[in-house]
Amino acid sequence: MVDMSIVELKNQKLHSEERKFPWKVLGWVVTGALLISLTLVYGWNQQQIIAAGYQIEELREANRKMLERQWSLRAEYQTLTRAERLDRKAEELGLVSPNQLEVTIIEAGTPIGKSQDLLASAQIAGLINQ
Repeated sequence: MVDMSIVELKNQKLHSEERKFPWKVLGWVVTGALLISLTLVYGWNQQQIIAAGYQIEELREANRKMLERQWSLRAEYQTLTRAERLDRKAEELGLVSPNQLEVTIIEAGTPIGKSQDLLASAQIAGLINQ
């Protein structure tokens, strides 16, 4: 048995050093915050990529529809501008085909109307050499 009157009890400090700022705790908090922020940035980035993918698919579908519409309009144009159809439509309207004497073929770049008259006048006056 221990005699309590002789045993001397001493209170000892739990920490022998003075209270210092807990750097280890701060390091773990900063590391955790960094990991959480990186995870959030990664998630946001993935969401943006997925949204862009959906937009690309919507634009591809719209492009496909426009191409189909373009082909159908071209086919309709070809049908409407066929020579046989135009001749038939002209006959329905009472138009007749001209004879060769009534047809004047104009080459590209040939002036017509007032510009033709002005060109002839300028050539007669000697202002333009032919």
